[in-house]
Amino acid sequence: MLVVGDSLSRGLFPPLAAAFEGGTTSCAFELCVGFIAPESRAKWEEIFAENPPDIVVVLLATWENIVLRGNEVIDTNQPGWQEKYQREIIDPWIELASGSGSHVVWIAMPQTGEPERSAQHQELNALWSEAAKNEPTISWVDGATILAGPDGGYVEIDRSVEPPIRLFNIDGLHLCPGGAQRLAEPVLDLLREKFGLESNSGWQESGWASDTEAFVPQECPSVATD
Repeated sequence: MLVVGDSLSRGLFPPLAAAFEGGTTSCAFELCVGFIAPESRAKWEEIFAENPPDIVVVLLATWENIVLRGNEVIDTNQPGWQEKYQREIIDPWIELASGSGSHVVWIAMPQTGEPERSAQHQELNALWSEAAKNEPTISWVDGATILAGPDGGYVEIDRSVEPPIRLFNIDGLHLCPGGAQRLAEPVLDLLREKFGLESNSGWQESGWASDTEAFVPQECPSVATD
């Protein structure tokens, strides 16, 4: 199994790797920041063409959105840009992925602490989920809903549970261990139900949260409970 994405996805990798550590399912991470940039397209061709993994877990949007909104490839100021993006970027990617024999677990980008950016990410989620809807080789996981607060919006610290759980980095974008675990659990449920992949018992307490590359301690401070 290969987890692919940007620095947000790097936060999802530790719990998934811990869940399968020592078992028959290997789990690796590959950096790829989107679909639209030429270097990203080359990376996907490498992933799917050279030695396609059985399962690819995809979580990205930040850099995809930045490149897209730069308007150098597709002008998002023009009417109908969504159809052009789907036709020229997403449909070829789905064709590449489905033709490789890999099964894709595509995770919707969570909401962020910046309203404009969050709205743009959710717009991409809507396009991606619609494009993936009828593809038998793609499973969609609604990361935006899974990591939303009780009111359905962005929440950095979920205080609706006891003890409260920090879901996101203080930057309002990257995952902290609490958010990574909350997102990993439904992904693991899907992998078990669809592919029979069994995770290690007790993986939640196996030390993966101490991965300081994924979770910088000062950026994921402890939650005050008083």
